[in-house]
Amino acid sequence: MLFQHTGRLAIASAAAVVAGTAIVAATGARATTGAAADHLLLSRVTVTAEATAVTLTRLTGAGTGDGTAIELPVTVSGVDKPFTIEGDSAGVGALARSADGRYVTLAGYAAEPGTATTSVPRVVARVDAAGAVDTSTTLGTSFMQEEVRGAVTADGARFWVTGHGATAAPNGGLVQATLGASSGTVLAGGTGALNDTRTVQLAGGSLWFGSEKEPAGLYEYTAGVVTQPVALGSGGSGPIAFVLLDRDAAVAGVDTLYLLREADAVHKYSSDGTNWTERGTISGTSAWTGLTGVVDGTGARLYGIDGAGAGNTLVQVTDSAEFSSPPSASARTTVATAPGGVAFRGVALAPGDPSPSSPASAPVSY
Repeated sequence: MLFQHTGRLAIASAAAVVAGTAIVAATGARATTGAAADHLLLSRVTVTAEATAVTLTRLTGAGTGDGTAIELPVTVSGVDKPFTIEGDSAGVGALARSADGRYVTLAGYAAEPGTATTSVPRVVARVDAAGAVDTSTTLGTSFMQEEVRGAVTADGARFWVTGHGATAAPNGGLVQATLGASSGTVLAGGTGALNDTRTVQLAGGSLWFGSEKEPAGLYEYTAGVVTQPVALGSGGSGPIAFVLLDRDAAVAGVDTLYLLREADAVHKYSSDGTNWTERGTISGTSAWTGLTGVVDGTGARLYGIDGAGAGNTLVQVTDSAEFSSPPSASARTTVATAPGGVAFRGVALAPGDPSPSSPASAPVSY
């Protein structure tokens, strides 16, 4: 495998509340009240085989409107590129909140709606709490001819991007690029799993991403080294989304993982600070295609996108079990239903939630 050490990056605490309209997603935020206080962001598209525009929709965990929708640009404007994704693929459009809580990011194609995406650069969209969109960052030939799937940032200045990087050179499924760049640097590649990756998140001072290719599992990238804390073996399906939470004060850092395996279920894992142990699955989640969540008292509240096609739904369940116990999930609640011809693709929690992402960390090298 190929990996690269690229210097030190201080990840600021995300505890500060960002002024303005809250739109950004959180991985592992700590909730202080019920679902109505959760500020959610959804990416949605028209279901079509062509490149299509992306809208970011804001709503609360109770399903009420939470601000004006944000339309990502579809034409060139100054340094900003058009931003589209494949309208008929549930594997794109994932959202990630920045470690400092100020941005949401997603990856797509620098192509106008209805045009070919095969040979155009892949692009990162960065959206701030006021709804300002930056699409000035492209990745050269990385992920060309294939899907680009996820992007995350610590502070809006540098991005880590995942996708199918096995076809076009330079091969690699984890690419780093700075804001406004026209190319990126491959950080991980060389095997089937590391060349073809899914969504990506920052949590507990590390970069995490999944792959369904052998050896399938959840990967961690810290200080230039790739490890696989959760191995899924050669059978079954790989992770397409996940959320890491800090639920137990006795365990340093993130200690609970909800891992969505494609066409399978949400699997719950707990950590003792060293090893991850599977605790069971949450029923009724086999059709989910997106996932985020918050700590809710002694449990965890999860939001999932149910279904891949037009008219799919955003649903919510609560796991009331201890972090290291098998899940005990509530009946699911439908939060929102996509309109006809439209599908939800990514879900995340907004930085207006007055709680930190999980957890604030010391400076770490990525």
